[in-house]
Parts: sequence; C-alpha cells; structure tokens
Amino acid sequence: VNTLAEQSRQAGIQVNVWMVGEAYYLTNDQGGSLIEMAVSTGGQFFNYTGVETLPDLTGTLSDLGYASELTYESGLRATGSYPLGIRAALSDLEITGESLPFYITIQPPNPMLLAPPASISREAVAGEGSDTASFSPSQVDLQILVEYPDGHPRELTASRLLVDGSVVDVNVSAPFDVFSWDISGLTETGEHTIQVEVEDSLGLRAATLLTPVQIEIIEPGLYGQLSLQQIGLVVSGIIAGAGLVLLGVWLFRKFWRVNQPWWQNRRQAALSGKGKSASEEMDGEEQRYALLLPLDSFNEPGEGNGLAVNQPRVLIGNDPQQVDLVLSSPGVDPIQAELSLEEDGFWLRHLGSPSRSTWLNYQPIGTEPVRVKPGDLLHFGELGFRFTMEVNEPDKKISISRYEPFS
Repeated sequence: VNTLAEQSRQAGIQVNVWMVGEAYYLTNDQGGSLIEMAVSTGGQFFNYTGVETLPDLTGTLSDLGYASELTYESGLRATGSYPLGIRAALSDLEITGESLPFYITIQPPNPMLLAPPASISREAVAGEGSDTASFSPSQVDLQILVEYPDGHPRELTASRLLVDGSVVDVNVSAPFDVFSWDISGLTETGEHTIQVEVEDSLGLRAATLLTPVQIEIIEPGLYGQLSLQQIGLVVSGIIAGAGLVLLGVWLFRKFWRVNQPWWQNRRQAALSGKGKSASEEMDGEEQRYALLLPLDSFNEPGEGNGLAVNQPRVLIGNDPQQVDLVLSSPGVDPIQAELSLEEDGFWLRHLGSPSRSTWLNYQPIGTEPVRVKPGDLLHFGELGFRFTMEVNEPDKKISISRYEPFS
C-alpha cells in the first residue's frame, strides 16, 4: 500500500479511500497505511460503519475532469431525420463519435396582422391659400405577430408589406414587426388588400392572409363653406322638418286606426295568431346554428359554402375521429377548440397546445370561454373564418306591471 501511495503521489493522482467496517480496524498498520495514502495524495479518507451519510461524489470528483458544451447553428431547412456526428481534437487525443439519427420538424414562421383596420376614413382638410383640399390621415401604422409552429424561434432577416400585391414597405433590420402604409395617394373610395410577408434566417418565407381594407374618401361638403350662423339655420330647418314628418306619421296612424273598416280589423286579428317556426316546418331537416365562412370567400352563405355548425356544441381540429369540424392544416392540433351555444349566445375556448393558438379578432384566447358574436373573425392556425349566426334570437317577452302612483 505504501508503494502504491508513493507512485500515485509522484504521478499527481489523487486517491480517495472509502473503508467499510468498524472503526477499530483503523488502529492497525493496514488502517494507518490507507489513511496515509489518502492524505499524501491530496484525497480524503472516509470510514463507513453503516450509520453515516455517504459523501457527495460530485464535489469530490468535479475537479478531476471536465465537460464541454458545443453549440452550432443548424442549416437544416426541411422536416426529417438527420444524423449528428461529433469530433473533438485535444492536445494529445482525438475523439470522434456519431449519434443515432434524430427527427426534427421545421416549418416556416407564421405571421399574423394585429388588429388591422376594416375601414379607413380620409377627410378633406382645406389648405391655407389653396382651393384644393388634402386628405387626412396620410399614413397608417400596422403591426404583426410572428409565431413559430415548429417550436424553434429564430431571427427574421426581412419583412415586407404588400398592398394590392405590390410592396410598399420593407424592413431589412429590426424591428421587423411594424410597418407604415403611405395612403396619401389614395383619393378615391375603394377596397384594397394588405398582406405581410416575412423571411427567417433559414430562408423560409410565409405570408399573412389577404386582409381587405375599405378606404372612404370624405369630400369637402356644403358645411365647409357656411358660417356658424348659416350652419345653425340649416340644422334648425332639418330638425323642424323631421318634427313635421313625425307629426304627419302620428296623425296618419291615428286616423287610420279610427277609420279602419270592420273587415280589415278582423283580417288583422286572424293574422296575429302565432304560427309554426321555420324550423318546425323543415320536416326533420338538420338545423344549422351558425356558419364559418373562409376569409378568402366572398360568396353569400349558401349550400356548401363554409363550415356549417349543426350542433349546439362542436369540437374543432384536424383529427376526424375526435372532432366535429375538421380543419386540414399542419398548424391545427387534433383538438384545437370548442364552440358551444349557450342561452346568451356562442362561446369559444382553446383546447390545443400553447404553441398553436386560437384567435378571436386577432387576439389569442385561452381555456376560459369567450363570447363570439356575428361578424367576428376566428383563426385556427393559418386558417381564418368569419363567424355568422344562423339561429334566430329568442323571442323577446313583454311584461306589464300595474301602475301605482306615489301617495
């Protein structure tokens, strides 16, 4: 043992000795040699009799080795299985190895416009010393949100704003999520489409859905040429005219009720009875509660147009075995969301993964249900829809209470 301890000390090798047994074994020469070996080589001696807590080897051995962490920027641009090899060249040793193939999902980024305007009104502003009028506003700011469906966030290298298919603003450096749309040249009322395209560090590109924006041009009218006194006279005349019209309607209805013949009264009484609703006359046809119209569809609701909601509660996703409305898109989970009809209307909640959001009017929603109203915009992954109601509102009931004057 003494010879081994000397060789270890000369080689710079640290020896840690753990002895299992009673403490009296340390009183003989062999026990003393083991203690001397640990002390002379810079190690530690530990006697375990069955009741002590074993020391932590992490701290003991941490200084005897080293660990290296390697990072690199992948150039993979497609989903698939790939091998990963490693080679380390040390001062006197070269280590090589190859791992088992690994699978990775790579998808383009998913940009979305945040609260784009449905319409923009440009009002005429008379210029000083000029007979021609300019219009305001002359610029509209837009913003986007970028998601990464594959779960691998990465830097963007460019983003572009397109209006009616033409590029109007380009970002080649941060920030990539804000744009300015110059509308000073739009002087006629009409509809335009906006779209944002982004490109990431892998060269993958994606674009938002085409979003229509209505531009309303408000020309300078008569009021801009009148004084305040003249405007007051015009408004007073309009109010007086409206009052005369209402008075005439009231007198006509009163005269009509007084002079209505007996046979007309009987006819109205016959028509006042409550008949069957349209759903009762469908003879068993399936009732349609609501309709999801694709955002790129401009047809009126009809047979086969959009996704029909035929149940008070439907599940939405891409798994035909689990959901009622199937959306075939890689950005949609097997069960993405739930749309349910309650007494006060339709409610929507997100049931998918956090990385694949459900959006209501360009705002992400969670697992708590939120109210959905006719005309709202719903997004599931890359698919967008406009929500349309098909059922009638509940009949409004009128209650009459007895009038009791204050004493």
